[in-house]
Parts: sequence; structure tokens; C-alpha cells
Amino acid sequence: MNRKIIFAFIAIYSLAAGVGFYHSGNAEEHAAKEQVASYILQGRSTAAVVAAVRSVNGTVTHEFSIINAVAAILTVEQRDDLLVDPAIIAINEDAPVETAASSTQRSVSTTADM
Repeated sequence: MNRKIIFAFIAIYSLAAGVGFYHSGNAEEHAAKEQVASYILQGRSTAAVVAAVRSVNGTVTHEFSIINAVAAILTVEQRDDLLVDPAIIAINEDAPVETAASSTQRSVSTTADM
């Protein structure tokens, strides 16, 4: 896979992981009845993934067209239904992402330091 696409996916995934999702009153009632979670779903096209999520009454919260993906709020049952949908390539539970560089500090010297 092209490095630019990989870096774009990591950046978008990190952004989605850090964003708080807004729930409407209807979604809050639904969440009280069933356990829901945020997922990143990737497919053959963003439009196909959006259609698939809506077909199971899931809530699309973000679209990431550069990687043909969306963030969505789904129940376990909705997620399981999408696992067999031919429009979906991958489903990952949304989670915080940390890079190796964020846990290590590096010192860089310049000619001005000499």
C-alpha cells in the first residue's frame, strides 16, 4: 500500500478516535436499550459503506472518502449483519491511536546550538 495512503488512514483514524460523537435523543433511547459502540468501516466506496450502514439502521458519524471509510455507531447485531455485507471490506472498533514517536522525545541539535 502506498505510504501516503497509510499515513492518511492513520491520521484520519486518529482524528475519528479523538472526536466525541453527538447522539440525538432517538440514538440515546436506542443506546439505553442496546449496547452500542463506535466502529470504523472500510469498503469499496464511501457511498457503498454509507448505504450499508444505513441499511441496518446504523448512524454514520463521519465520512473518510480518501480511504473509502466511515465512522459509525452500531449495535453488536448491526455490526454482525455488516460483517457479511459484500460492500464492507473491514470493520474495526474505534479506539485511540498512539504513535511510537508520541511516547519518545528526541533532541535535535542545530548549527545554532554549536
